[in-house]
Amino acid sequence: MAPATVSGRTEPAAASTGATTTRDRRTRRRVMSSAGGTAGRLSRRLCPSAQPDWPSARIIGVVGGTPEQAQVAFLDEPAPLSKELLALAEPLQPTEVFRFTAPCASAACAHFGEGRCRLASKIVRVLPEAKSELPPCPIRPQCRWWSQEGPTACLRCPQVVTHDRLQNEAWQKAADPEVMPEAVG
Repeated sequence: MAPATVSGRTEPAAASTGATTTRDRRTRRRVMSSAGGTAGRLSRRLCPSAQPDWPSARIIGVVGGTPEQAQVAFLDEPAPLSKELLALAEPLQPTEVFRFTAPCASAACAHFGEGRCRLASKIVRVLPEAKSELPPCPIRPQCRWWSQEGPTACLRCPQVVTHDRLQNEAWQKAADPEVMPEAVG
C-alpha cells in the first residue's frame, strides 16, 4: 500500500512561540508510515538532504540549473530508489544528481545537536533565497528543516545539492558539521 499523501501548503503559525495551534495539529496529522507501513502513527521528521544508502531513502528531486547555480526540481511525491535509477547518475555521485529524503537520523547525524538540525540553521544564515515563493515540496509536512526553520529554509532549499564539487566557501562552511551555526553568516 502506498503512503498517504499530505498537502504541504500550511505554514507553522506558532513555530516561533512554541504554542500549538489547530493549523500545527493539521500539519502533523496522522499519516501512514512509509517505513513501516503502519497506519495511525505520527511519521518521523524527514531529512531533505539524506544519503541514498540511508534506510527508507527516497528521491525527492532532480538537480538541474548550471554547475554554478544549481536548482532542484522537486518531484510531486517521493520516488523509491532502485539500482537502475541510481546508475543514471553515473559518472557523477547520486547526491550530485538527485536529492534524497529519509527519516531524520537525529542524534546519529553529525549535523544534529542541541535538539536541532545545525545544517538547516546554517543554510538559513548563509544561503540567499533561491525562490520568492514557497516551492512545491513533496515532504514539507514532515520535513525537519520546515518544522525547525519554516519558510526561510524552504526558500533556500532548491539550491541545496547534497554533494556539490563546486560549492562556494559559504556553502562549504554550512555543510561542514564541525562549524557551528553561530560561526557562519
